[in-house]
Amino acid sequence: FMLWPSGPPVGGTGWLHHAYFPRGVHFGHPPRVYHDGEIRPRDFLEVRAGWMNPEALLLRGPATRRLDPRAAQQAALGMRCDAVDPAAIVTLTNLHPKARQWRLALPGEVPRMAFKLPDAPAANLRPAIRTLVIEPDLDRVVVVWAGETQVPLPVTPKKMDSLQHGVLWPQR
Repeated sequence: FMLWPSGPPVGGTGWLHHAYFPRGVHFGHPPRVYHDGEIRPRDFLEVRAGWMNPEALLLRGPATRRLDPRAAQQAALGMRCDAVDPAAIVTLTNLHPKARQWRLALPGEVPRMAFKLPDAPAANLRPAIRTLVIEPDLDRVVVVWAGETQVPLPVTPKKMDSLQHGVLWPQR
């Protein structure tokens, strides 16, 4: 039990609980107890792979080096990427119950997204794929799009209540 950092990283195709390592440490929580006399921060696979700063494991140093915005990333470490092309070919190995390799092509369609805040003109959003929900047992992949932009602050709750938004998909 005390040598758990020597094991493989947390894996899976679903949502990774916020208390799982390393996500919980990215939030600033201490890691589970381990043999820190035998295992140094640089011995962690997550540190060697660049997925975690060693300072986060030591619980000292500035918060900017210990806390990590990757805490918001809910996928297992091996399933994360910075961006997903809308027409990407995805190959998953040893994850499907009936096939050693599960290969699929994302649809390639990009929606048009727009929003309007009160007292401002309507504006387009940058559409981006932010999540692929992979369900090999159901032969299903769900593509989750998000529209992104920056707006001048403050956006009050009253303004958010009046937010209008829309999504248009290309005609087939």
